[in-house]
Order: sequence, then structure tokens, then C-alpha cells
Amino acid sequence: METNKTFRLGDFEINRIGFGTMRASTGVGIWGDNSNKENTIKVIRTAIENGVNFIDTADAYGPYTSELLVQEAIKPFKNQLRLATKGGAVKYKPGAVMANGHPYYLRTAIEGSLKRLERETIDMYFLHRVDPNIPIEESVGALAQFQKEGKIKHIGISNVTVEQLEKAQSVTKIDAVQNAFS
Repeated sequence: METNKTFRLGDFEINRIGFGTMRASTGVGIWGDNSNKENTIKVIRTAIENGVNFIDTADAYGPYTSELLVQEAIKPFKNQLRLATKGGAVKYKPGAVMANGHPYYLRTAIEGSLKRLERETIDMYFLHRVDPNIPIEESVGALAQFQKEGKIKHIGISNVTVEQLEKAQSVTKIDAVQNAFS
């Protein structure tokens, strides 16, 4: 049985193997810089040279250090790649994250990611965590607005239940779901 080596996500084609940067680009507890930034840049560039064209990161990784490291690593390949990042999870100490899905916070998160990644548009933006204090429809509604503004191309959600996915889909098209296998 032959499987496709690529798939389409909206207007772009992605190779089946992508590169997630959470552990590679941060320190212990997904906090701060990792101990060998130069090696991580080499690893990311080697992955790209070997066919990876989709990089996944998040503003909570570090916080912010992962997006900054990814931007540095991908400079020679910028136009060959698709980037995903996430917002809505606030890292406030090593190993600790809280959800913030308030539309105002999400706007701030997206603006920060655009600056750190040196992009005018983010290819795929995930709501990283569902905020128990904000209806998911409000959080996803804000992402839909940012999509209309051209800040993001595709909307994804992470760490969701089937019910939360259905509520999100009632607001706008959800292009990807990123959940743990366990």
C-alpha cells in the first residue's frame, strides 16, 4: 500500500513529516532557552534540508524563546516553509501553564507571534488551550476575526474534547486539531 508523502492544507502542500519545537527549543520545564541554541538551529536546518516544510511552535514555549529561535533557524528557508504557532496558553513558571482564551489576549498573542516570527501572516494558528472561563465560541470567534484581517491563514485548536470541537466548528472552519495521543 502506497501512502502519499504530502497532503494539502488549504492553499499549501505539507510533507507528512513536520518538526515540532517544544522540547528542542526550550530549557527544563519548557522554560527559557535551551542549553545549546546553535545545535538546535543546526537540527532545524538539517530537518528542512531533508524535506521538512512545516514547523510547529508556540508562544508559550519558553515563553517566546521557541518562536525567536525558530525565526533565526529558518531565515535561509523562510519562503519554503509553512509555520504553525499557538496562543492561548500562558507559561508563568517552569512546568506550569494556564489558559487564556480572552479575545483581547489572543490578539496580543498573535501580534507578538507575528513580530517574533517576522511574518505578516501566520500559516496555521492554534488555540493552544481552551479557557474554562471563556466560551470556546468567543475564543474561536476572535481567531476567525484575525483570519478575516489577514493575520492568520488557517485556524486550528489543541487539547479539545469532541464537544469543544463541535462548538468551535459552529463558529468557523477548523482546519486542524492537535490533541495528545494518550
